[in-house]
Amino acid sequence: MKYEDLFKQADVVVIATPLDSVESDEILRADLDQALFPIPEKVRRITRTVATKFKIAFVLKGKLKRKTFHFLHLKRTDGKRAPGVGSIGTFFVDFATKDNQKKSFILFMKKLEKDKYRPAWNPLEGSRAIIPVQKEGTL
Repeated sequence: MKYEDLFKQADVVVIATPLDSVESDEILRADLDQALFPIPEKVRRITRTVATKFKIAFVLKGKLKRKTFHFLHLKRTDGKRAPGVGSIGTFFVDFATKDNQKKSFILFMKKLEKDKYRPAWNPLEGSRAIIPVQKEGTL
């Protein structure tokens, strides 16, 4: 997928900094061919939905009424990462890692409700909609 395709697919695109992450009972569903399907049981056993609160640094697309929002994503319960891809991982994200707490992120998001969003790309591959950048807009 190209950035321009992901940008079109997203309701909102922001540069934001994670503030806090908590586990959530909300169930994310996989987008497969524009339909919503439950995430397979074998994946649900090793993942957990997490709500990470973000502070907005800059809005690239869309509008948000508040300076903070919750981003729902999946993380692995066993703490393992895909080899060679850092703390973002190939599919699942843990914003609470020491490395990720030093960064801001470009997030391509779909609106769920009120101040809740999810990755614009399939939550099973949500990290494709998350790009790490220097924290707080510094270069």
